[in-house]
Amino acid sequence: MVDGWTAGQVAEHLLIIEHMALTVLSGKTVPADRDPQDHVNTLQKRLVDRVNKLEAFPAIMPSDASKEPQALIEKLIAARKNLIDFVRDHDMTLLLPERPNRVYGVLSGIEWVQFWIHHANRHIKQLELL
Repeated sequence: MVDGWTAGQVAEHLLIIEHMALTVLSGKTVPADRDPQDHVNTLQKRLVDRVNKLEAFPAIMPSDASKEPQALIEKLIAARKNLIDFVRDHDMTLLLPERPNRVYGVLSGIEWVQFWIHHANRHIKQLELL
């Protein structure tokens, strides 16, 4: 278990985030009235901080159901590919006001992508401790 979650639950949590990412990035965009990378360093610092635990909100909590590892891996790979394809095809400098981050507010596509990268890396570090 990793901080109360099994490895399968961590993978399911990451899969939920990957699907949510496409929903967020597909939302309404507006031109940035600031540097679209303003929050990148702050996001990174918060997510690499291993001392202060982060609480997942209910919509991104994994279930207690048993997990099939290979199926989860395949779903994660497919979801990440979809996200990468989307990012390649869209302007990530735009702000995404419909789905503000609960801590940092309205983020640009660049900032959201950095958030998800550091978030995934945080969980990878957790899994390495198993």
